[in-house]
Amino acid sequence: MKAVDWHPQKALLASASKDTLVKLWDAKNAQVVASLHGHKNMVTCAKWNANGNWLLTASRDQTCKVFDLRMLREFATFHGHGRDVTSVAWHPFHEELFVSGGFDGTILYWMVGHEGPQAEIRQGHEAAVWSLAFHPMGHVLCSGSNDNTVRVWNMATCACEKVFEGHTHYVTCCLQLQQGGLLASLSFDGTIRLWDVSSGQGKSLQTSACRRVITGNPCSTFVGVRLHQLRENAGHLIAGSDDKTVRVWDPATGHLVAELQVPTGKCVIGLWQLADGRIVTSHDDGLVRVWGGDSKMGSRALAIVTPPA
Repeated sequence: MKAVDWHPQKALLASASKDTLVKLWDAKNAQVVASLHGHKNMVTCAKWNANGNWLLTASRDQTCKVFDLRMLREFATFHGHGRDVTSVAWHPFHEELFVSGGFDGTILYWMVGHEGPQAEIRQGHEAAVWSLAFHPMGHVLCSGSNDNTVRVWNMATCACEKVFEGHTHYVTCCLQLQQGGLLASLSFDGTIRLWDVSSGQGKSLQTSACRRVITGNPCSTFVGVRLHQLRENAGHLIAGSDDKTVRVWDPATGHLVAELQVPTGKCVIGLWQLADGRIVTSHDDGLVRVWGGDSKMGSRALAIVTPPA
């Protein structure tokens, strides 16, 4: 499984996979309730919109799709990228607006119900865009790329306001934190960096904008590199890696709070946290694991969800 996302209102989990399918899971009994067809290649990500009526997916078939949960069918397909689409994000307030990024280095702005992108950013990143994340207020968008940078975009003008430099390898994930005006980024260089989004204007920013570097999250391939913010504690970050672990960090101190080790030694390729604090992870063995949600999580999964043959 390439990614997982939890429904905002229901006990429903969406998973994206190499087999071109998107599966919906009833989390109460760990059963598949629907399989969504339509993509012609690996599905790289899946994201619910704010009210949970639509599921947004992206694929190596160079398209994005929106599936209607009420009808359990494809609602629309979006063409525009010239290569694999690797990241998508819904706007936090405008439920029909989303963005997509891909191997072509392009970021496209879409509106459900309209044909073609509403805006395009084709001159910004110099390599693949791996990650997109809106600020909680929705006025800016951040992106992480294979050009080792994180960029901050003005949603009103589509202009790049800041370029954060410091990572020495691909930036595979970025996240706008809910407090403190900070942006977190995770890279193949094995670090998580926290950036001050308010620093400077319209220029490339390096160490002056970097507030903290958290080390100790080694990774060598893209698979399994994810970053997520703990819901019940805005000061904690979850990072999954291809070294078969999920780590929980306190960004204020850089200290490791908890470490989850997958017993079978399988890469972590997707993660999410439930409202009750439990962490859900997906792996390259096709399984979904559920972990306890307190600071003493230990290394044993509470449940393992096995997809049907």
